[in-house]
Amino acid sequence: LVLRYQNQVVPMEPTMVDFVVNNAVARVGLEQILLKQQGIGTYPSWLNEQLSTRAPVRIPIETPYNYSEAKLASYVSTLAKLVGKPVVPAATANGTILAAQNGLSLDTMEVSKLLLTALASPSQRVVMLPVDVIPADGRSIKTLSALVAGQLKTFNDTPGNVSAIYIKDLQTGEEIAINADISFSARGWLRLGAAVEAVHSLDAAGVSTIQTRLAGALVAGSDNAANDLLRAAGGGNLDTGINQTNASLHKLGLLSTFIAAPWGESADPVTILTPGNARSETAGVQLAPEAQSTASEMGQMLESIDQCARSDAGPLLVAFTRNITKPQCEALLAILAQNPSDQLLGLGSGSQVIHRQSWTDNTHADAALIRSTSGGYVMVAVLHGKSLAWNTTSATFASLARSVYPYFNDGKSAPDKNPGVLPPPQ
Repeated sequence: LVLRYQNQVVPMEPTMVDFVVNNAVARVGLEQILLKQQGIGTYPSWLNEQLSTRAPVRIPIETPYNYSEAKLASYVSTLAKLVGKPVVPAATANGTILAAQNGLSLDTMEVSKLLLTALASPSQRVVMLPVDVIPADGRSIKTLSALVAGQLKTFNDTPGNVSAIYIKDLQTGEEIAINADISFSARGWLRLGAAVEAVHSLDAAGVSTIQTRLAGALVAGSDNAANDLLRAAGGGNLDTGINQTNASLHKLGLLSTFIAAPWGESADPVTILTPGNARSETAGVQLAPEAQSTASEMGQMLESIDQCARSDAGPLLVAFTRNITKPQCEALLAILAQNPSDQLLGLGSGSQVIHRQSWTDNTHADAALIRSTSGGYVMVAVLHGKSLAWNTTSATFASLARSVYPYFNDGKSAPDKNPGVLPPPQ
């Protein structure tokens, strides 16, 4: 026999499984058929067959055979090892993700039946092996995690440096969290918290009056505009606005995110104790007491606004009973999308990157909602160290963004984007 699968050919001899025709049984069967065709009663049908132009009736004879079940099982097992290929998961090499490869599996039960049928056939000498393709999971979130960790290794190996990454696939809910529960200084990020609080505290008419201040706080990085949002949320009182913002953040489950002083003012060194800043002390992260958050909690905040804007659902609508609607969330994201800084986790053309950056002398961070052609995801990156340089950290952010992009876009590369020369508004 000749066994085929894909473009491969495997020869097989009947002796490999001790296959032989049982001549004695075959002869008995043939004699019985011949006996039925003898006698005067069969003459008319025989004569008619001779005189007609029809093809003679062929009587199939079952081929009796013997074989070794043990040798057949052993042969098929060997064949399965020869044909089978394990799934090769996606891997990383030279800073890129190598695509996963499908596996192959032989249907051993079906193969045994096909081989015996072909061996017993007087004409069949080719067998197409039933090979199942095992699809590989090309979207390995673990591989993406390894890739990101590898890119940050040089930074993390420097004494005093700490990085954090949070990435969430908004289609599957899978996520990567590396140091994502450690608190960092986050004045720039808390502008978004103040904006959400102002929007949900005012009615539609009131929200229309703060559009300029929303743009000033989120796009231009104005401290005065951010403080005005707190005043609007607190009914004109800045401290009330701060307290309400913190209460709302806790209501959303963001237990390590808070603001302790207005923008432009310093806070008491005795800061609010949170799960995140307890971990920061262990990790050696130097925190500003005025505002703090974690990579995962900023990612959750962006995701909750996106859920509200896309489907009129999510934590914001559960936590707040008034003034948070789909149009309000869409409008908030539209303002945030005007952020002129696309040197951080921005990707140039081809994707919409809605993000809010945050940094101090020792902490550079960006939190982004990326809407690309093949799906949406949230990405938050933080670099913390004693001597951070903008040209270095901006290049690291750009590299991370380009590396992650193919995972969410069927392997396509992100458009090139050069890091900015100067940092954008805080």
